[in-house]
Amino acid sequence: MTSMRPEQPTPDYVPGHDLLAGKVVVVTAAAGAGIGAAVARRALEEGANMVVISDTHERRLAESQESLAAEFGEERVRALAADVTDEAQVQALLDVADEHGGVDVMINNAGLGGTEEIMKNILAERVLGLPKEPGVDPDTPFRELRRSGAPAGGAA
Repeated sequence: MTSMRPEQPTPDYVPGHDLLAGKVVVVTAAAGAGIGAAVARRALEEGANMVVISDTHERRLAESQESLAAEFGEERVRALAADVTDEAQVQALLDVADEHGGVDVMINNAGLGGTEEIMKNILAERVLGLPKEPGVDPDTPFRELRRSGAPAGGAA
């Protein structure tokens, strides 16, 4: 039997409270309609002096910058295409923030979606302490671990 609760009204959108007044906020993976874009918008609503957005998708990044600038002012939004796996590009992103007083809030929204092989290599190297071997099937260390009879997590 399912219980029926009375329908609850949708609450009004909560306006900003200047929680980030005067701050410089950097948001990675902020192009499009995802979490990064929502965070960038909310940072501006909360009074951030400058929001620096980045993404690898240049067209969507430009569209996001234009949209935010139209609503909140061009002087409050900067965009830089950046791949967060490239240290030089990350430094360039931080340099843009430095032009406006430096990073006060950093939202590292960019993820490693679809990179199971990379994650397995990181686990093998950092968690299991196995050397990184180019060209080796990333499942190999895990198969060897299972064969050894070692408990999960590498504990003895």
